[in-house]
Amino acid sequence: MLDLWGARKLLAATSGTLIIVSYVVCIGLAVGTDVYIGGLKFPYFSDTGREAPGYYVFASLNSVASILLLGFVILQYKFVKAWTDDAKCRNVTATVFGAIAPVFSIILSVVSSNTNDDVHFYSAILFFVCMVLHLGFSMTIYWYLNSVYDAFKSMHVARVVVAALFFISFLLYLPIGLAINCPFENLSLDDCINQEDLGVEYCTDLKDPDNVTLTVLYDYSPCVDTNHLRSATQFCSIFFLMVWIIISAFDPTPPTSGTGDERVKFDNTEETFDKSNA
Repeated sequence: MLDLWGARKLLAATSGTLIIVSYVVCIGLAVGTDVYIGGLKFPYFSDTGREAPGYYVFASLNSVASILLLGFVILQYKFVKAWTDDAKCRNVTATVFGAIAPVFSIILSVVSSNTNDDVHFYSAILFFVCMVLHLGFSMTIYWYLNSVYDAFKSMHVARVVVAALFFISFLLYLPIGLAINCPFENLSLDDCINQEDLGVEYCTDLKDPDNVTLTVLYDYSPCVDTNHLRSATQFCSIFFLMVWIIISAFDPTPPTSGTGDERVKFDNTEETFDKSNA
């Protein structure tokens, strides 16, 4: 029977893997079904899941993964608490941001950019910001645990490297990427029909309600290079974030308290450490 820590490992591995699978499948569907991706060779994740059939994969897999991620975050709080009482504030803070992030992930998964671009866009921003804070506070906790317990040393370097790659990708994708990118432009109704040859009915259905000469689709061609930078670093941000979560599946099992001299036994290494050193 799966115990608490086994469930935590399963949630970490499953939630991270599902989102990576969702991304790959959505890209495949977008390319295979000739979905309009704004003139980019490597699309934004949102554009691959903007309409059927990619939308069903995007909405369902990401929503399920987000629920599993929430479960992982809750068990992660218990996991840290089982190891140490010296990181209460950081543990609570990491948990709060980690629990809020999946809510925004579900919203951006269900509400496509075609349906409500503002809701989708700001939900994505808030998801990333919450996960940056969750990961940042969590890393300070892992750094402490690694300095105290040898059981954490095997995955420490991998965890630090992946976290660093995530932060670099995030900076290039959002703050730096948005700063250097030109303003987003909507694809005109005329270009949608004639230049992109997407069909009169399709383009008409996607007319911008605020400007009937435009569609709700984006045209990234005026700034292809910077948009490619952002779409690539968006992928890297999501990939490294999910890998960082998956790494948690390899964490050691928390110690079980002993008696007498108050020593603790590590289930995964069968080594004994003095509790006073923790």
